[in-house]
Amino acid sequence: MGIFDRIFGKNKNKKPKHQIGVETYLNFSSHSNHIKSAEFRKIVSKEIAPGLREMYWKGSGFDYQRMKYGVKNEIKFQGRRAGQKFCINLITELELKQTFENKAINESNVWIFSTRLTPNDTFDFWWEYPIRNGNYDVLVNEIGNLFKLKLDKHFSKWDNWESNISSLKTNDLDSEIANNLFWGSSEFSRQLICSIHNLYAGNKEKAIDFANLAKNDIKDNFGRGRIPLLNEIIKRASS
Repeated sequence: MGIFDRIFGKNKNKKPKHQIGVETYLNFSSHSNHIKSAEFRKIVSKEIAPGLREMYWKGSGFDYQRMKYGVKNEIKFQGRRAGQKFCINLITELELKQTFENKAINESNVWIFSTRLTPNDTFDFWWEYPIRNGNYDVLVNEIGNLFKLKLDKHFSKWDNWESNISSLKTNDLDSEIANNLFWGSSEFSRQLICSIHNLYAGNKEKAIDFANLAKNDIKDNFGRGRIPLLNEIIKRASS
């Protein structure tokens, strides 16, 4: 039995007194009775962090990281400024292995994709902090079970990211592979990432095709700052 089963298996057969999630604790107390962010951080460190470490995540409190296949994955608990609620961000950071003569455009090598952990099919979800002096097992169990069900499935999308990007053609940017890799990113960003990666991977024709596609999609002032980068990609790939 793993540590998640030991920790998050508490009361698994016991029917909760109220709905888990957004309505958790909502009808049982006023906001003033909820614990503060600092107090909840201690609960996360004590009750949730051990299970994450068994899954090779490092960190403490509200921030955890794991490197896998050269990709940096992060879990970040984020409190709402007004208090009472928090969300859990799942972040992937890709660093493209290509440097450019112009140091000012090397920042284009790091790309961040972020979404939120949710107990349903929505894209955004906020939990309420537990009631002061109340039982927080239901909330801890819910988050722990979601981690078991969704973390590996979500982050495994980038396990073969280099070969997956290399496989994409200019008309594949709305495919299932592309949507999994570049969730939430614009068409222009996808074109730019593919052009940079293909240049590094030695796929010169693809690098040029994606760079020209990105240049053609530049409208008004959007993306104009990327023109020097796109021109350098085309120049290098053409040499």
